Amino acid sequence: VEPITCSWFLCAFVNTLPLRIVLRVWDILFHEGSKVIFRVALAVLSLREDDILGTNDFQTVYDILRKPASPGAAFGDDANEDMNAVD
Repeated sequence: VEPITCSWFLCAFVNTLPLRIVLRVWDILFHEGSKVIFRVALAVLSLREDDILGTNDFQTVYDILRKPASPGAAFGDDANEDMNAVD
């Protein structure tokens, strides 16, 4: 998990999440501070928990977490709705 989360933290999710969600994360980050990065990481893991636990292959877990907003993910159409798990 470390190679993925390190990328999340260094790039502030810009390469991972849809832009509308990244912008919302950044808004909250600038308002509340660095603790938001960890909250978002936990929210992403929580949203993809079933997919992660449903596989025994590290490569599949890596692929799931590399692009957690891929088809089948629980990300909605509204960034505010998506961020409820973070707030």
